[in-house]
Amino acid sequence: LDERISYNLTPEQLCLTTKLRKVCDTFRQHARKSISRHKKEKDPIVKTLNNLSKYKTIYITRPDKGRAVVILERSDYLMKMEQILNEPKTFKQLDEDPTIQKEDKLQRKLLHLKNICFLTDSEYKFARPVGSQPGNAYELPKTHKDGVPLRPIISARGTFNDKLSKLLANKLKHLRASPTIVIDTFKFVKELQNL
Repeated sequence: LDERISYNLTPEQLCLTTKLRKVCDTFRQHARKSISRHKKEKDPIVKTLNNLSKYKTIYITRPDKGRAVVILERSDYLMKMEQILNEPKTFKQLDEDPTIQKEDKLQRKLLHLKNICFLTDSEYKFARPVGSQPGNAYELPKTHKDGVPLRPIISARGTFNDKLSKLLANKLKHLRASPTIVIDTFKFVKELQNL
């Protein structure tokens, strides 16, 4: 362990190393200045949206289609959201949160699959849920329709089966490349035209 590292650089190599270090330091300095200047020069639209977000009577979001900014009356948004969540065919209120029970059940199932060598240790560690949260419901406005109805979205990010779904999607990825699967409408139309 008492090894000494020695560099036997020639004077030319030392000179080049010094020049390279100076160039790198200058580059870093200019990059830092540019980044800090850019942060100070905020886009006027972003500034306006930040100012508007301070008003508690409005709700700022994105539409369900396209890239835009939608500003709604918060009371209208909450009323429409409540109507959607109160539809008995779509949603039902639970007396207690089943997340912990579902997480525990999935953990036991994944451990069983690991023990019978169906899952590798790394797959088990990746898919095993810990600290799961219930799904998060939010709505995006359909700006292209009259009355601006809302499209309900249930985000499964952080739920008990979120990582398992990512693992399965990765394992099944090769099946999506099949010539019998149509990825989107444009590809479907193109295939019909080629018939």
